[in-house]
Amino acid sequence: DLDPRSIIQHYLELWYGNRQVVLSSPTKLSSVPKLGREGINRLMTALAASKSALVNTFPRNMAFLLDSMSTSTPSVRKLAVKSLSQVIAADSNVMLQKKVKGAVAARLRDASKSVREAVVNLVGSYVVHKPEVANAF
Repeated sequence: DLDPRSIIQHYLELWYGNRQVVLSSPTKLSSVPKLGREGINRLMTALAASKSALVNTFPRNMAFLLDSMSTSTPSVRKLAVKSLSQVIAADSNVMLQKKVKGAVAARLRDASKSVREAVVNLVGSYVVHKPEVANAF
């Protein structure tokens, strides 16, 4: 078994960066609520994600993707829509963002048939997972 105090110390240091964080006198671990397996998994996932370069660049990557959906080249627009489909498959809440919905709605009227088909596939798969938003499109 690992020492809970060492684990807490380790993750406090990760959370606060290189600053030295020292737990005050013997931590009253008994006063800290115990986490179940799911709670521990969620905490570790959140801590790992907070230090992930991918998470930190996500807004910039999404902006690039949305900009690519309005480029003059139909094949690039189609690839951008398909890429967005992959992002939404991983996290359907992305589709709830106003900019994303606007970009998708604009591509429904695209001059290129292949772009429109990609958007219909994206919206169709999204609506299957979240039927309550079908009227939004």
